[in-house]
Amino acid sequence: MTLKIRKFVNLQQVSSILAKVEGDFKCGQSLYSESYFSYLESYYNETLIDHSFIIERDGDTIAAFLASGSNESGVMELYGQPCLCFMSGVKADRKLVATLFKDQLLSLCLKEKVKLSLFLNCDYLRYFLSDFLDFFSLIEYHYINLQLDNPITDVRKSYRSLINWGKRNLTTEVYGSHNCTVENVMRMRDFHISVAGRETRPKNTWIKQFESILREEAYMQLAYYDGELVGANLIESSKGDSYYSVGVYDRSLMKAGKAMTHFLLWSAVELSLEKNAKTFTLAFQSSRNELELKDETILSFKKGFCNSIDCRVAWIFSPR
Repeated sequence: MTLKIRKFVNLQQVSSILAKVEGDFKCGQSLYSESYFSYLESYYNETLIDHSFIIERDGDTIAAFLASGSNESGVMELYGQPCLCFMSGVKADRKLVATLFKDQLLSLCLKEKVKLSLFLNCDYLRYFLSDFLDFFSLIEYHYINLQLDNPITDVRKSYRSLINWGKRNLTTEVYGSHNCTVENVMRMRDFHISVAGRETRPKNTWIKQFESILREEAYMQLAYYDGELVGANLIESSKGDSYYSVGVYDRSLMKAGKAMTHFLLWSAVELSLEKNAKTFTLAFQSSRNELELKDETILSFKKGFCNSIDCRVAWIFSPR
């Protein structure tokens, strides 16, 4: 048996790593897709290369650590979420692997002078690292379990008439790998800037999302009312999960009581069902973060569609 530790050199290596942990999540697998990571690299201007590593046994990856950079509090994360740690397919030599893992994490903490926020997929790894772990937060992932019969019945009752209003009054266009052009995505970007009143993120992040659509790991919806663009969604969709990534809507019509958001979001859910997705992840919220009123309102709106919740513990790892 030969154990080897090596660094990542590109995002293409990540897909095979993440395939080993897909079953450990009830939802949100699309948050760990190659395309979404590529978008986040562009958004945060951080890469996996500097801090991530894998442990191989005879060429097979049996453990990995995914991280990007540190937040303002000196806590290392994975693009705003806890770093992902996993150990899989390890039995007789698990203590040796866990020791290598611990030594790498301790070295990283001391070198970068940070603490690590971690998701741990393995009970043994949690036990072995327990001397260096403290509870950090509980993260709630709100999602729709699309494998349940007729998920529309779980939608908040007050939403149903609003969804029906959209069916009667809005026309939609759906863009996937077969028909999407960069001009289509730039139309959504321009609409986003118009609604926000400013450009909130680099143009290159939209190009990354266009590339996700071409790779069939995302799709985009545009909604029209009386011939005018009034709403748009971009949905990440891979690994059996869809994720409500971007939504932008005409605020003046929303104030006038026009229910664009309800219909457009639910039509995205129906599209995900057609694509045989198993889950539709709408939001995640950490117990450490206090939401502003606007964010509380948005979270409440999204929860009105959900029928399931996945709670995950994030740990803080630091030298003693």
